[in-house]
Amino acid sequence: MDDRKAIINVTVQWEKYYMRGDIDTCISFYSDDATMMTFDGIIARGRDDIRKIYEIWQQVGPPKRFEYETLLSEVRGDMGYYAMRWSGVYPEPEGDVSRSGTALSVLERQKDRAWLWTAEIVSADLE
Repeated sequence: MDDRKAIINVTVQWEKYYMRGDIDTCISFYSDDATMMTFDGIIARGRDDIRKIYEIWQQVGPPKRFEYETLLSEVRGDMGYYAMRWSGVYPEPEGDVSRSGTALSVLERQKDRAWLWTAEIVSADLE
């Protein structure tokens, strides 16, 4: 598999676990020192903080629907990026909510040749 397909495949694999609500496996796609910035203004540094974001997102369960489209993907040496447009239906205590937005992920090739997210910005469309 070429590098560009490999970094796209990270998201393909992640999505399977995200839809199941498997936070442990979702977090394994991030480097130990990864940084995530969310659409609600949270900046998380490291896997422990990123786990807290996933726990907030999954408090009432995994999304009922999640779809995404690859916008851009590029690799330069041991660094790459992946941009997507996403949409989904999320359970909330007051009822299901539809959300959409974009995400930009920076990935770094590890010593074992695996690609992990090192930085991610997740944005949501204004409603």
